Amino acid sequence: MYHAKGTGRARYSLFTPDMAERTMRQLALENELHAAIQEEQFRVFVQPIVDCATGQLHSQECLIRWQHPDKGLLSPIAFLDTLEDIGLMRDLTDWILDQLEQTHATRRHSYSINLSVVLLGDAGFMGHLLQRISTGDIHAKNLIIEITEDTLSDDLERITLQLADLQAIGVRIALDDFGTGQSSLSHLRAFPFDTVKIDRAFMRDVIDNDQDATLVRAIIGLAHTLGMNVVAEGVETAEQHSFLRKEGCDLLQGYLFGRPSPMKQPDNVVPFSGQQG
Repeated sequence: MYHAKGTGRARYSLFTPDMAERTMRQLALENELHAAIQEEQFRVFVQPIVDCATGQLHSQECLIRWQHPDKGLLSPIAFLDTLEDIGLMRDLTDWILDQLEQTHATRRHSYSINLSVVLLGDAGFMGHLLQRISTGDIHAKNLIIEITEDTLSDDLERITLQLADLQAIGVRIALDDFGTGQSSLSHLRAFPFDTVKIDRAFMRDVIDNDQDATLVRAIIGLAHTLGMNVVAEGVETAEQHSFLRKEGCDLLQGYLFGRPSPMKQPDNVVPFSGQQG
């Protein structure tokens, strides 16, 4: 039944043994995630975003990692969808904000966090975020909210109103993975983002592929025309940096400037226990 639902509406599916195997793997992952919360296995990593012209630090993106007891350090691709499916994404994101709050990180530097459509539609989460900002525990001018194009596809009108409320108090809004969605241009037309992040897929061959180079050049020009800054993701070589600097890209993120590394935390920071507000 779940396999049929997952392939679209009004479908049917015949049972095969590999379905049972996939289901068992999924249940095992869910149990491991619950254990990970109880045993405080999640970690906050940050990756620098630098000024393209000067190389100076502009901000840092907060990234979550799972310190699995057997498999080592796991990236979000291995667990994030399941974490959201079992209803723990709000707790985890609240905990990331706790780390920024308790370390007073946003007093000194700008940090970006990723928000899903579920959290943007969660009145309790959004209310708690606004409370953090109103009390000064999180500095609005140093907080950047990143959303993906897929997020906007679900309920564009409602989501843009929520983003506008955050933007009105000084929070910056970034459109992540730009260029991979089906309605990229309409999203730029619908909301005045502060920043557009060019997906890393366009960076991979930007030096050798004329089409990718043309697309990146066009995205930078379009964003600037609309008054938006541009971040190029996945920058790994000096040649890519040189190309982006020549084309007037504002900010860069990638291994050339720093890999994700553990966020520095004082001794009094509370580990993630899944019981956040």
